[in-house]
Amino acid sequence: MNTNYYRVIIKVAELGNITKAAEDLGYTQAGVSYIISQTERSLQVVLFQRSREGVKVLPEAERKIRLMKEIVELEDLLLRQAGFDEEKCIKIATLPTVAHSWMPNLISDFKVKCPDYRVEIYEKGDYPYVVDDIEQAVVDLGFVTDVSCRRLKFVPLYQDMYYVIFPKSHPLEKEDIVSVNQLKGHVFIASDEVMHHQHLFDQVKDVNLVWCDLFRKTIDDYMTLQMVENGAGVSIIPGLYLYKNRYNVHSRKLKEGYFRLLGLGVEPASMNRKAVKKFVDFTVKWVMKWQEENDSFVY
Repeated sequence: MNTNYYRVIIKVAELGNITKAAEDLGYTQAGVSYIISQTERSLQVVLFQRSREGVKVLPEAERKIRLMKEIVELEDLLLRQAGFDEEKCIKIATLPTVAHSWMPNLISDFKVKCPDYRVEIYEKGDYPYVVDDIEQAVVDLGFVTDVSCRRLKFVPLYQDMYYVIFPKSHPLEKEDIVSVNQLKGHVFIASDEVMHHQHLFDQVKDVNLVWCDLFRKTIDDYMTLQMVENGAGVSIIPGLYLYKNRYNVHSRKLKEGYFRLLGLGVEPASMNRKAVKKFVDFTVKWVMKWQEENDSFVY
C-alpha cells in the first residue's frame, strides 16, 4: 500500500472533510475520493461515514487509522535519519518515447543544476496511465499531450510532427513528403499514436488502405517500427520515436502537418511546490534548447 495514501486518509480524518483535505494537500476532490475507495477496498473496511456536513471516522476504522499514523511517523523518521527532504523530491510519470529520447539527458542536466533534488521516474505505457497517476497523487507531474491531460494544468513543450515510415527500398522512398492519400493500396499498420489523434485517424479511415491483419487492434509504436523494418507494411508515428533511430526504416514528413503537442501535466495546486515549479521551468528551457540543437534529427 502506498503510504502517500495513508497521509491522505489521515488528513481527511483530521479535517472531517474531503474537499478541505484535497485543498490542503493540493489534490483534486476526485483524487482524494479515489484514494479513499482504493484504501477501503485494499483493507476491506469502510473508513468513513459520509454526510452533508462532511465525513466521520467509523469506530471499526479508528484502530486502522492509528496504525496508518504510526507507519507514516516511522517512515518520516527513517527519511529524516537518511537526510531525505521530501520537499526536494520530484516524482515524474513519463511515456516510453520521452523516457528513451529525453529523460536520460534531461534528468542528468537537472541534477547538475539542482544537485540537492531527488527525482523518481515512473514509466507508463500510455497517456491515460500518466494522467491517472497525477490525479491520484502517485506522482507530482507527468509528460502528456494537450488532448489527454483532462482538467490538469498543461505546460506545452514540443510540437511533435507526424511522419510516414516505410521499409528500405520502398516506392515512397523517392518522395520528399508524403500525404495520407499516397498510402492508398499499401499495407497499413495502425499504431497507438494514430488512434490517439482523432483527426488523423478519421482521415486514415477515409483512405482505401489495406489494413494489416496481423493484429486485430492497434499496437505499440516501437513494435510498429519493428514491423515496418521487417517489411510488414507502412505506418505513421510522431517524429520523436525516430530520434536516435535504431531501426532500419525510412521516414518522410506527413504532408497534412499533423502533430501531437507534448507537455507536462500537473495539478494546479502542485505548482505551488518549489520543487515542482523548479523542474517545470527547467524542462521548458531544456526542451527549447534541445529543439534548437535537434531541429532536423529525423532525416
